[in-house]
Amino acid sequence: MRIFLLLALITASEATIGVFVKLTGDAIPIQTLNFYALSFAAAFLALSIPQTTGRPLRFPRGNVKDTVIIGALIAAQISVFNYAMTLVPIANAVVFWSVAPFCQSRSKIGQVPGVKLISLVAV
Repeated sequence: MRIFLLLALITASEATIGVFVKLTGDAIPIQTLNFYALSFAAAFLALSIPQTTGRPLRFPRGNVKDTVIIGALIAAQISVFNYAMTLVPIANAVVFWSVAPFCQSRSKIGQVPGVKLISLVAV
């Protein structure tokens, strides 16, 4: 039950980011908003995971480089998504964000003509 509540909280917080981006407008830069959002998420996860699982939080020591790269890519994706929210209506940004993985998974890179265009549109 606790895991379900955590998943519901994560879903609600992810679903409301577009509203916060629209409400702040140009008052707060997107990079600042993303920094505080990701910092809060990291602190929340660092505190809630040990309580939920009953085990101490473990950080990977053997693949720190991979973890940093993945974290940077996730931060970049969130930044681009939130920047898109400032340019278009929330529904348009969410539709393109939701369709992008489908476009990437359906294309066989290097084998289909126009894949670069599809990949660019998906990103």
